[in-house]
Amino acid sequence: MTTRQHIRTLITTLLCASNSTWAAATAPPNDASVYPDGRPTPTLRMPAKDQGVVLKQGLPLHAAAKISMPVTFGDGMVLQREMPLRIFGEASEGASITVRFNGQEQTAVTRDGKWMVTLKAMPAGGPYPLQVSGDGEEIAFKDVMLGEVWLASGQSNMALPLGQIVDFEKHAPAAENPALRVIQIPVTEFGEIDRNAPKWRYFSKGSVGNFSAVDYYFATELQKRLGVTVGMIGSYRGATCNEYWMTPESLGSDPKLKHFADEYDAAYGKFKDKGAYEAAYQQYLVALDAWEKKGGWSSGIVPFPPMGPKSWQRPAGLYNTMIKPLQPYTIRGCIWYQGEGNSFRHEEFKTLFPAFVEGWRQTWLNPEMPFYFVQLPGYGQGLAWPPFRQAQLECSHKIAHSGMVVAEGCGDDKDIHPRIKKPIGDRLAIAISAEVYGQKHVPYGPTFKSVDFQEGKAEISFDYAGGGLVLRPDDSGSFEIAGADKVFSKAQVEVKGDRLLLGNTGIKDPKYIRYAFSPNPAMVLFNREGLPASPFTTEK
Repeated sequence: MTTRQHIRTLITTLLCASNSTWAAATAPPNDASVYPDGRPTPTLRMPAKDQGVVLKQGLPLHAAAKISMPVTFGDGMVLQREMPLRIFGEASEGASITVRFNGQEQTAVTRDGKWMVTLKAMPAGGPYPLQVSGDGEEIAFKDVMLGEVWLASGQSNMALPLGQIVDFEKHAPAAENPALRVIQIPVTEFGEIDRNAPKWRYFSKGSVGNFSAVDYYFATELQKRLGVTVGMIGSYRGATCNEYWMTPESLGSDPKLKHFADEYDAAYGKFKDKGAYEAAYQQYLVALDAWEKKGGWSSGIVPFPPMGPKSWQRPAGLYNTMIKPLQPYTIRGCIWYQGEGNSFRHEEFKTLFPAFVEGWRQTWLNPEMPFYFVQLPGYGQGLAWPPFRQAQLECSHKIAHSGMVVAEGCGDDKDIHPRIKKPIGDRLAIAISAEVYGQKHVPYGPTFKSVDFQEGKAEISFDYAGGGLVLRPDDSGSFEIAGADKVFSKAQVEVKGDRLLLGNTGIKDPKYIRYAFSPNPAMVLFNREGLPASPFTTEK
């Protein structure tokens, strides 16, 4: 095992140990593609016929029907307003398929088993029926709304359900709300999504306890700000690294990322054939069952599956099983909360994350798809989190049509799964309503812009200072300053309008500054709009 693999395993173990429920495995049928010797095709090394957007993996709602539709199509679904709408599925070769919706009618001929029509953009409204007919049958969907559709994805802090959040009852809906709808994709580690599980549901007091808390708070706040129906597609899995969610093409887009394929091939190549791999996987299931009977985490570390096509840790695996089958359903954009699993590889993340976002934009057929993500919160054991937060900040500047929200007030010194999520959902909605929908307000807290060193002082400028900077009392040394030796000391801080002045009498010639650069920092800088500043460092 390489050092990189060892670190990855340690992080995964920590994430799994915090709450094994989010990491629970499912066992759907195996993938159909196989090598000539009978072994399943590894996810990353897909045959050419499986490259790109493969609608065949859209997964039918009606398995016995000649026409089949992806799991995202169902009664109560939300379709994206004000954008061309892709309606797609499978049918018999050569079959003519007609789609009727809200006064529009389009027909497509099935080619290679797949068909797709594109309807003209429509304003918010509904409910409407949607009919899909041809090939000797008709599928009718009811209660279909035109509104805003967002995908929520990531790892366990995105998956954390509302029912486990502090004081969630205060924010639960008093009654069923048809203006807020969600479909939750079941964890699918290999094979196909359970086509009977995903259903569009209204937000209601009885149902929201199992929804993603970040997803719920974001959708609720966004709906208040926009006044239209908001539909959320939730597809997430705990204890995962970013590379599990990447497209195979994006993993091959940069030589720095080539090691993922090499490591996968080396690990899977140790098995002689399909039978040898399956035998190892069955041994894993036996070990997992024994571990659970002994008391789970109280008995030791959870067993991991052998690397191969049934391992949830394989690169591009969760993209293929939990994202690709949904594409190219028309969505406005994506919210993302992940990074714990990549925190020890913060330099690599600066290459990996932009490639990840670009890969999703290509396969969602929207090169400018809005992509908003959450900076990791405070966590006492997150020793690598300060430089990782800096990497996230740099990515937010590098990636166009993206944004990062700061998780101030949402951390926990001892729990990697903090129970406060409402500020995160609210801040995502604040940023997105400003930048995506053009509402007139400040989208973020103060964000480091530049520093000018003069006469033993550091004068810092910020973007998004809003109505002015607000500095809360700080005895913890959140702001630090250093000379050329890079030995940081607590800085004295003075607010000068929309700038800060830092100094330390013991440092005559400062060269570097940083803010909140510790695992669980005191966050003391805000704008007058109440939005927190991101941690940062000028040290390279």
